[in-house]
Amino acid sequence: MRAVLILYAVWHDSTFAVKYTDVDYLVFNDAARFVAEGESPYRRATYRYTPLLAYVLVPNAWLHAAWGKLVFAGTDLLCGYLIQRILAQHEKVTESRSKMLVSMWLFNPIVVNVSTRGNAEALVSLLVLASLWGVLERRIRTGGVMLGLAVHLKIYPIIYALPLYLAIEDEVTPRKAAAQTKLTEVLRIFFSRQRLTFTAVSASTFIGMSYLFYSIYGFEFVHQAYLYHVTRADHRHNFSLYFYQLYLAVCATQENTKELPSHELSHELHSSADIFRAQASSITHLVAFVPQVSPRSSRVFFCWLRNLNKKSPAA
Repeated sequence: MRAVLILYAVWHDSTFAVKYTDVDYLVFNDAARFVAEGESPYRRATYRYTPLLAYVLVPNAWLHAAWGKLVFAGTDLLCGYLIQRILAQHEKVTESRSKMLVSMWLFNPIVVNVSTRGNAEALVSLLVLASLWGVLERRIRTGGVMLGLAVHLKIYPIIYALPLYLAIEDEVTPRKAAAQTKLTEVLRIFFSRQRLTFTAVSASTFIGMSYLFYSIYGFEFVHQAYLYHVTRADHRHNFSLYFYQLYLAVCATQENTKELPSHELSHELHSSADIFRAQASSITHLVAFVPQVSPRSSRVFFCWLRNLNKKSPAA
């Protein structure tokens, strides 16, 4: 199905004025072409991502412009595989229910459309799911590397760091720690070697990748890949709670956006969820985070689907 839509996109884009392909994919394609020519991907205006994405899509310039869509669609399918593995190995789910939940991802029209139009969100989803799978499988270093790469690719997966950190120990261990009266025992378990290893590996992966591209592209990389997104106010296309306020603010050349206290919302949600289970805690973090993001487009539904396809109390 995904292959058919990718082929259809080639015909559609050459026939109709309104394109099937996402405009962001055209930006990715131009940035990859610049990299293939030995130049900076930031020569392409509005390319505000890590150069790693442009490097992955370099075959767009060598083979075919649809290469990137094949990569995104392939990672999309791998996400379904990881969801199935997580459900089969770490959740008490029947085979029929597991197939239904995986199908909610694989055959969801939003997921299929976003991937085949050329959006890179499937790459982020794959890395987040791989990090969760690594933690659940007690492959701590693998989970740390995947989370570090996910945050390097896009900033927002950092919200999963705390849920994954808390889920690393055996589920009984943190409960025992909470019952301890000795502060030293609580600290010893909370800052265990495995948890510190996960933190060190994920942080070093993120810092290492960032330093590598900073050494090549300088401060322009830091600004475009990270700093720009902190102050971004997209009033053109999003589902944000602040859409109309941002629209009026931009029209008046003045922005005065007061955002909701997401940290307080996160705290309230955690009071009714099991913070020591990665799946439940990840969803509560997501529920607190997503409504607070000012620029938000349809790709945000990837976040919901990625988490809700895993059986958990929060879901």
